[in-house]
Amino acid sequence: DAATAATLDDGAEIDNTAVVAGLEITADDGTGISGSSFTSELGPLISITAATGNIAGTLANAKAGAVTITAAEGELDAVDVTALLDITATAGDAIFASSFVSEEGNLIITSGGDIVGSDFYAKLGTATFNDGTVTGQLDGNVVETFGAISVDATWINGSTFVSEDGSIDIAATAGDIVAGSATSKTSSVTATAFGNIDGLVVDAATDATLAATDAASSIIGVTVDAGGELLATAGYDIAGGTFWADNGATLRAGQDITGSAVDAANAGLTAGNDISGTTVDAATGSVGLTAGGDITGGSASSDFQSVTATAVGSIDGLTVDAAVNAVLTASGLTSSITGVTVDGGSVELDAGYDIVGGSIWSDTGATLTAGRDITGTVVDAAAAVLTAGFGITGAIVDASTGTIEVTATAGEIDGSEFSACQGISALAG
Repeated sequence: DAATAATLDDGAEIDNTAVVAGLEITADDGTGISGSSFTSELGPLISITAATGNIAGTLANAKAGAVTITAAEGELDAVDVTALLDITATAGDAIFASSFVSEEGNLIITSGGDIVGSDFYAKLGTATFNDGTVTGQLDGNVVETFGAISVDATWINGSTFVSEDGSIDIAATAGDIVAGSATSKTSSVTATAFGNIDGLVVDAATDATLAATDAASSIIGVTVDAGGELLATAGYDIAGGTFWADNGATLRAGQDITGSAVDAANAGLTAGNDISGTTVDAATGSVGLTAGGDITGGSASSDFQSVTATAVGSIDGLTVDAAVNAVLTASGLTSSITGVTVDGGSVELDAGYDIVGGSIWSDTGATLTAGRDITGTVVDAAAAVLTAGFGITGAIVDASTGTIEVTATAGEIDGSEFSACQGISALAG
């Protein structure tokens, strides 16, 4: 009745038992609990404990209070827990195919092993998984909350995280985050993996941060939409993926950035080695590409500001569209700029070795400097300056309002065409 509490203390198992009480329920069993149900109408707490065995196929419903359910050395398997207030669920081994719903409280979930195929719903509260104690994976789960979500697991696979009004922080401390999604409707999302982050979908109302922290770890094929800043950092590669940010997007890879698409207010990409086949569009700010190796293919555009592409190696086949300045630098002594297409307010190309082919348009002026040769490049600008350490061959240069200055320091000017509104100066070694 409404004034009754219930206590079950059994050294053996509690099986196929139904308990309905008005007040608190305590079920403390030595070896396991299965096929049972515990319902409290008014009590502040339902406490269910199995010291050594599993808790399986069991229901707990605290209509006015909280639930604590503990399988100290075993599993929580196919349990169904509902509470008005907090739910604290602890498994020494694992949690499988279970459901946890809190109407007004928080979810505190701890497992000594994996958490698999379960649903977690905190309608007005938060959800915390393995707070600082990480020994298992989180696989194929659904977590929905009003408040924040915090997850620590060795691996996180195919799981869904949704917060209505809080941040989401998921961490795979020993392996990968694979597939699944994280959606924060009013706040930020942070995903951190010691291994790879592969195929994750992130939708953050404010900032989104992804980090694959090991030197051999990559960010692969993710989809990220951030209402604020976006930061993606990989110890090895960033491969594929789509990145949107209302503010700035920053991508950093220890090795390569390959085949990614970035659309943000402004964007900065830095690769320890190569940047290849990547499309970057900055709606209001600037674009910066920096590679310790080559920049190959792809495009970079800024609707209102500048584009800068800097490579220690070569720049090959890049397309640049900059409202203000377009600056391309291949800084190595054997590094060339080859087959680029550049349209900018002003344009600067500086190659340690050759500038080969390519089409250059500039509203104000274009400056091309090569440590060795300039060959087969087409320039259409208000004014143009071409300087080669050796020769200039097969260039076509048109200066619509200003002058052309051409210098082949130690070689010849051969097979080229120059047309200028105000004058042409040509000097060959």
